[in-house]
Amino acid sequence: MQKVTIKFLTFGLLFLLALTSRAQEANPQALLNEADSLYSQKKFTESLKIYKEVFQQEIATPAMLLKMARIEEAMNNKAMAIYYLTKHYNLTADEKVLDKISQMAEKNELEGYAFNDFFRISYYYQQFLPLLQLVLSGVLLVLVALLYKKRTHKEARTVLGVFSLLLIVGLGVTNNLPVREKAIINQNTYLMAGPSAGAEVVDALNAGHKITIKGQQDVWTETSWNGQKAYIKTGHFRKL
Repeated sequence: MQKVTIKFLTFGLLFLLALTSRAQEANPQALLNEADSLYSQKKFTESLKIYKEVFQQEIATPAMLLKMARIEEAMNNKAMAIYYLTKHYNLTADEKVLDKISQMAEKNELEGYAFNDFFRISYYYQQFLPLLQLVLSGVLLVLVALLYKKRTHKEARTVLGVFSLLLIVGLGVTNNLPVREKAIINQNTYLMAGPSAGAEVVDALNAGHKITIKGQQDVWTETSWNGQKAYIKTGHFRKL
């Protein structure tokens, strides 16, 4: 009986140690530290593999993304290099990163990288949309409270009512204004005129071009290319 108890305790201890080891391996910070150590030792492919594990957990730091982009660029994987640089920009809004992306796009003749005023307005709109909606909602609540105050004059009620209606319209617009997702093609592929492998080929594209996602139909995603509607296999791009 004593031997059985010892075996059981030994098994339990080993099981707990294994769980602890797995937990440490899955710890994002521990993985990040390990990847950084490998990167400093110039073991770039090994570090990239671990960085990707961290990234899959939806965790990323600007420094990590820059390192991933440098490794991918060195491996001549321009699509993934631009992908990680774009993720870096989404975190930092660093204009130098946009310059780097523009240089890579120009060098490799990649389309979709026009970083104009419209791009910046769209970027900041998406970044601050939740805050904008929160502010509008707060102002609306204050106006409604003032409307229901007994001491509010009739003329003031009319003005408050108009402003309240305008705020309601503004909230409706911000909630329903379509935001087109962008994606980067991550492998050489074809753009088709219709959502079918038998449709006419619009163009043959190399990895790295950026497209706008406009809709989904089965395994095909609608986009546009040179002003023409086109379709791409959904698995052939990464959303930005």
